[in-house]
Amino acid sequence: MRKRAKPEIVIRSQVVREDLPLPVVYYPNHYGTLFAFAEDEDAMPALCSCSRAAVANLISLLASDDSVNADPLRMAPLSNLYVPDRIAAFSLGDDDFVDMIRFGSGLCHRCTGARPTLRYCHEMYGGEFTQYYGWYINQCPVSDFMRQS
Repeated sequence: MRKRAKPEIVIRSQVVREDLPLPVVYYPNHYGTLFAFAEDEDAMPALCSCSRAAVANLISLLASDDSVNADPLRMAPLSNLYVPDRIAAFSLGDDDFVDMIRFGSGLCHRCTGARPTLRYCHEMYGGEFTQYYGWYINQCPVSDFMRQS
């Protein structure tokens, strides 16, 4: 019997349709942290409400970061090192971007119990759980993740 191939690992930010409340899923770049979700690719993406604390923490950490990179999206107030390219680009456009970030309840894989269709990492770098939920592990302390699961 032939072994089925594992899903693709996210290297560059990707957009995928999944069976979620907002079906267009914006994956972050390789080893990023936050997802965004939209009804369609023309709609403004939203972040899941469960990531609100992680977003606030990220904004405060990046505000004090004085590193330099030639990629404007890497230097965005919400760097594409952590968020999908579309959200990083959005944060470049307005000084009041924090107030304009849309959040919605129950949008993500974690809140809905759905498994991401793409993988966070190769099996050499993590077990089955980390391969599919590594992004969510990065969003909060392990104790919080286990309590909310």
